[in-house]
Amino acid sequence: MHYYGYRKTFSFSGEKHDFWELMYIDKGGVITRADDRKFVLRQNQLTLFAPNEFHDLYVHGSSAANIVVVSFECHNEALKALSGGIFYINEYERSLLVGIIREAKKAYSTDLANARYRKLQKRKVSPPGTEEYASEQMLNCYLQILLIDLLRGGGCDNRISSSMTIRENEQKERIVLLTEWIDKHIGNIFTIDDLCEESMLSKSALERMFREYTGMSPIQYCRYRKIEAAKRLMDEGKLNISQISERLGFSSVHYFSRTFRQFEEVSPSEYKRDKN
Repeated sequence: MHYYGYRKTFSFSGEKHDFWELMYIDKGGVITRADDRKFVLRQNQLTLFAPNEFHDLYVHGSSAANIVVVSFECHNEALKALSGGIFYINEYERSLLVGIIREAKKAYSTDLANARYRKLQKRKVSPPGTEEYASEQMLNCYLQILLIDLLRGGGCDNRISSSMTIRENEQKERIVLLTEWIDKHIGNIFTIDDLCEESMLSKSALERMFREYTGMSPIQYCRYRKIEAAKRLMDEGKLNISQISERLGFSSVHYFSRTFRQFEEVSPSEYKRDKN
């Protein structure tokens, strides 16, 4: 079992073994392959590699990735139903993973953040009445409950189609990164060409993915985020309407007011007055 951070340049050429392996992404994202399937795993997503299934990974995106890996033996045929699935983890299931890590630290002296260790070193058996008592059994219980909960459906429909292609998943990831970029550069005058260049998507793919993800066209979304930023600036009360319009890259106060009314159904001055 491991719980460690991968650098954003990390890649692993792959392996296969005769036991199950659970991989959960606590932060960031990775691209991994399971035999002939290749897919992106993002934050709060989990997958399981079946015995003798070849798998590799490399960090996906501009930041490091924190990953939980739990290897285990299980001969119950029901577990095959989880093989190949990608699962969003809810808060309850995440608490079970936290329990697994917590009990592993009690049961083993091995540094779980050391990716190069070859064997878990057991701690001395602790007597009843101590916090470390039966930690291996507790770890096993948490793992079994997590697997059963996934087999039950986790209380919600949390399984993503494993047939999603790397291209489709990467496109969604690019839209997420693009929305973050828009917020960081909210004073820019955005054009479709700018957004296509930043996301490395074609105009048609950008339009399609934006409508699926936000319900708006790319330019509509940019205007919406500008108005949200304008509301925050007005709430702070440090800038007047003309200054806010200029800071957010509007060509004129009139255009800013018209756009504001489209989203809020009141003018900026009316919004400001109502807030006061």
